[in-house]
Amino acid sequence: MKRRFSLFTYPVMDMKAAEAALNRRAEQGWRLEKIRLGLLASFVPAEEQVCYCIDWIDPVLHPDRPSYAALLAEAGWRRRALVGSWAVYEAPAGTLPIQTDSALEYQRFRKKVLRRTAISGGILGAVCLLILLVVALALANGGRYSWARLAEALAYSNSSAAFLLLVLLGLAGGCLWLGRMALRLRQWKRAARAGEPFPVPGRVSAGAARALTLLAWLCLAAVLAAMALDILDGKARVGWAVGLAAGGLLAGKLYPDMDEELARRQRRLALGALVLAGVVLIAPWAVPSGLTAPLYPDLPPKGVRVLPEAGYYRVALSEERSLLAAYSRWQEGAEDQTSYLMGEYWSLRSDFLADRLTEECRAELGAAEELPGFESVWTGPVTWASGGQGDAYLIRRGNAVLRLECDVPLAGAALDGVITWLEDG
Repeated sequence: MKRRFSLFTYPVMDMKAAEAALNRRAEQGWRLEKIRLGLLASFVPAEEQVCYCIDWIDPVLHPDRPSYAALLAEAGWRRRALVGSWAVYEAPAGTLPIQTDSALEYQRFRKKVLRRTAISGGILGAVCLLILLVVALALANGGRYSWARLAEALAYSNSSAAFLLLVLLGLAGGCLWLGRMALRLRQWKRAARAGEPFPVPGRVSAGAARALTLLAWLCLAAVLAAMALDILDGKARVGWAVGLAAGGLLAGKLYPDMDEELARRQRRLALGALVLAGVVLIAPWAVPSGLTAPLYPDLPPKGVRVLPEAGYYRVALSEERSLLAAYSRWQEGAEDQTSYLMGEYWSLRSDFLADRLTEECRAELGAAEELPGFESVWTGPVTWASGGQGDAYLIRRGNAVLRLECDVPLAGAALDGVITWLEDG
């Protein structure tokens, strides 16, 4: 069957723009077949001319009230799709609109949609602002709790990296969303007072809003993909599974008198959450080790030592990798405690972050000097919290940054070996 497709990523306040787009298709001889995943509308040739109206969803059925769907059916309207807070209705062309009282329509929006949207949006915005505040304070503190710790956080997991990167984008998008909502509320309130129909957004304005909404969906897909990689890597904690299972079990209990189609959608989401909880628990044992390793930046070679090997130990303290960064921290020393070394290594995808990290580490060294005979190798004194003193070395190769602290000067041969594995890695 011949079909046409179009994106259906209208934000909630652009209901009239979505309705107008559906009716333009209907005037061209098409009718809505399905809205897939709430993002893509498919159309098929219409056997008879139709028209569309979009109404706000009332998720709860009140036993003491007549069925709203039955009343609409008597008027000729049949529900074709549910998308977010909307119900899309279809009727033969010329059928009277579902709602002609703009004041009542505005009241229904405030009662059925605005309150839920404000609560969920407020919680999400508060979380984003809190994370942004923590990151901003960390960067403002300087020292080893700024760019270095941000790079470490990016390496901790793909989920944390994706979330940190999307916080700023989410806040910017949220501000645009709130501005558009405020504009629409003002227009609707004015129309309700004048008894006029709600205005239809212009096609250019609606198209821009639809593109931004699509971008938000793509960001969500990126976060889900990052979470999937963490599950494959076995980084998903048991808490994930517990949270998903609890959410799935509670999902169907929120509205006991829910509309049947909404209830089916809720049950599918609950089942998906339970299945995903099982995957989180099984994946660490079912997925071959190292399956995703080629996707990540390299860590230092296993067991690599900077100090001489004879009579020395090496202890790995931390090794983390994500798509954006790798971080390793280890210590070495002589068994007779005559020498000690602490190493930190970052491998980053971002030139900007590698530059900031290098500048920060050089500033930490104070009067750091480039080591004679070596390129992009700096050294300077360091004082530890215990009061002891030693030497620090900073080495930069590409987007790999290595920082070493030790209580004995490093020989040229040791530095040559370190630089070799940095450049080969």
